[in-house]
Amino acid sequence: ASFIAGDKSKNINGFHSYILKATRNAQNIAYLENLTGLVFSDQYKKLGISTSRTYHRGPSIEIHSLRIHNRISPDGNLQNQIIMTLAQRSNVLIKEGKDGPTFHPFTPGKTKHKEDTMVFRGGCTLIFDLDDLSLKHAISKPIFNPCDIKPGRKRILILNQDRLKMQHRCMFGDLVDKMGFAPTNRHSTEPFAFIHKAKTPII
Repeated sequence: ASFIAGDKSKNINGFHSYILKATRNAQNIAYLENLTGLVFSDQYKKLGISTSRTYHRGPSIEIHSLRIHNRISPDGNLQNQIIMTLAQRSNVLIKEGKDGPTFHPFTPGKTKHKEDTMVFRGGCTLIFDLDDLSLKHAISKPIFNPCDIKPGRKRILILNQDRLKMQHRCMFGDLVDKMGFAPTNRHSTEPFAFIHKAKTPII
């Protein structure tokens, strides 16, 4: 818990606190977003991502898992690692059209919508080496589309439409029976709750 949110009484900064400090610089923001596929800039608001419940500023991040992993490398040396899994949620409106559904991010609570909604997810697994305190691997499923970032001074993010459409097909469309990830109802926000029963810290 101290690693995630910190402990002010012990002068311990949490993970989210470090992220907020790092993202005061635009170059750091771009680096973190490119590395993880998650949104750390103020653009999170227009992508349907909630504000942090702990700090009441900055994007909300879910810590799905944090574990120590020790293994023997191919050269016979012991490797000490920390594996961290992060995720973000985007609230999306589903509008049916002649050419199929279209998806539009929205901020929950501000307005009421008659259209169907879903929660779109992006995530990243980070593997750190405890011996030299370096990041070894970053495996991401981006919540935004890296290919749609145009070169120039203004960095604009949009939701990853290809992944969004695939998630919609798996939850509500033609892949429901094949994937088996359909929620109990169309408005469920936890389609994978049948597999993962543990609570997820949200910051």
